[in-house]
Amino acid sequence: MINPQPIKPLKISLNDDGSHYVQFTGLIQVWVRYNQSNPNSTVNGQTNNAKNTFDIGLRRVRFQTMAQLTDRSFFMYKLARIATIIYHRENLVYF
Repeated sequence: MINPQPIKPLKISLNDDGSHYVQFTGLIQVWVRYNQSNPNSTVNGQTNNAKNTFDIGLRRVRFQTMAQLTDRSFFMYKLARIATIIYHRENLVYF
């Protein structure tokens, strides 16, 4: 079982005690699939080497920026992408 280790977020203190800061975080979830296909299956319109298929998918990609600028103001921005698939076949990656 894979046990991922969390990475500390990048945090920049704006004052000496660290109560005002800008912080950057990110999350990437990757799916990897290997499939045995049925006879006469096609991949990209071709039956050659279609017995087995392999692909990598970026299921979730998220980047966040959070900032505690003053005691009474907090800023948060999130950029996210869901379900981008990267196909891999015959040692080539198609984007």
